[in-house]
Amino acid sequence: MGREIFIHCGLHKTGTTALQNVFFLNARELFQQGFLYPKAFIPPKLTGHHNLAWELSRDRRYRIGNGNTNLLSQKMAEHRSEIILSSEDFEGSLLHPERWTDLKVASEQAGRTLVFVVYLRDQLEYFESLYGELLWAGCGDEFSTIASRIIESRKICFKEWEFCFDFSSIGCALQQIDGARVIFRDYNAMREACTIKDFSSVVGIDCGKINLNVAANKANGRKSLDFLMKLFIRNRLGAINQEIANLIEELCHGVDGLIRAPTYIKKMFLDHEDFRRDRLKFQLCSPKSHAYQHSTLNAERVFSFRTQLAVLELLEHREHAHTRSVLMQMWRNWISETGMQNT
Repeated sequence: MGREIFIHCGLHKTGTTALQNVFFLNARELFQQGFLYPKAFIPPKLTGHHNLAWELSRDRRYRIGNGNTNLLSQKMAEHRSEIILSSEDFEGSLLHPERWTDLKVASEQAGRTLVFVVYLRDQLEYFESLYGELLWAGCGDEFSTIASRIIESRKICFKEWEFCFDFSSIGCALQQIDGARVIFRDYNAMREACTIKDFSSVVGIDCGKINLNVAANKANGRKSLDFLMKLFIRNRLGAINQEIANLIEELCHGVDGLIRAPTYIKKMFLDHEDFRRDRLKFQLCSPKSHAYQHSTLNAERVFSFRTQLAVLELLEHREHAHTRSVLMQMWRNWISETGMQNT
């Protein structure tokens, strides 16, 4: 078998940052096992090969000084090791096989095979987790608006990002890259519930010889309600001052629970013909979160125009402590309404 170049493509919110942190800090140990995890192509303060992904997708964040496909061609020719590239932003090019042409030609010239490793996640759970990422990136659309967009087009486009929820389409697109291999993995059925160990088992890395204890699983921990609310209101209003930030903290104080889609949105995802097909085709495990066994907050209500209005109304009552307290409790009750039914 010839040498391979493994392209870890995410998807987003499937443990990619944890894997990148561990592999970046264990690059020497990986090299001793015959795997090159290049320090090139990695933007400052990051650990994944995002600059290559940004070159493919023509992302505004791309910088030629951080390495490009030409430099990768040189490394493929210089090194005998297997090569591992990891970036969740490769996801944005998975539906566009023409973007991989230069990399395919370079790999063929170096006698290498492209191997795409793609981690899939139940579509509803993927959306619920991804929404916070969109808020961080500046998206101010309501939760329900994004949900409807996914149901209609089976993907989300934001700036240069393209998040795909139609997994069969990913498979069909990558099959058009001659000679490439594609490996799909289920995020909810990973080996030892760990992306690092699961990916290592796929490519042949001995995890016992690398240091996994580098706070990898804390890379993208669960964000607090007030943190996400500040992002949402900031994106809706354009900016928030300290008064609004303090108000949001007070509004969210003592409110706990997992932020989940209401019942009717959950049903739309579960009943979607293409999503149901993919869950069967790729044998995706249903996440435990679908059972809503824990205390839950209604994501549609939390991230809504009505919540924006509630924040603005509270600002108007800054001098009326009792009215302000009553309005805050009304909002808290509204977002945590038992049953998670339609708004």
